[in-house]
Amino acid sequence: MIKTITVKQLDIIAPLWEKLNALHQDLDEKIGQSRRDTTWEQRRRQLHTKALGKSLIQIVRVDDKATGYCFSSIDNDNKGEIDSLYLLPECREKGFGKILMENALKWMNDSECDDIKLWVHPGNTNAIAFYWQFGFATEPIIKKVTNKPL
Repeated sequence: MIKTITVKQLDIIAPLWEKLNALHQDLDEKIGQSRRDTTWEQRRRQLHTKALGKSLIQIVRVDDKATGYCFSSIDNDNKGEIDSLYLLPECREKGFGKILMENALKWMNDSECDDIKLWVHPGNTNAIAFYWQFGFATEPIIKKVTNKPL
């Protein structure tokens, strides 16, 4: 089940974000890239600030346990961003990621975003392939080629 939550419930995603952060650190080590260590408190402040504008925070719940999330935002210049998306490994390839992305992109398209972007770790080839399915192209950041559904 996918549910929308409010910024006041942001700490629900903390354990999932910690796993994403650990994945990024592992990938950094594998490709020899240095990474600034970020704590959940720092990331929560960043996401909370973004959520003061327009945001969509979705969580995936399986057996009443949070197993994935997607945080999306639209800034004051009407630029959209998939800020963070993560699913536990056992919940991947079950359609949850696709639904999270479709919901986020629909929300941004309905808001008539001028541009939609996201950042993906350069070593996360599975995530890059996933985002390509939605029309994102690899640049220094991954950016949507068009804001219209493909």
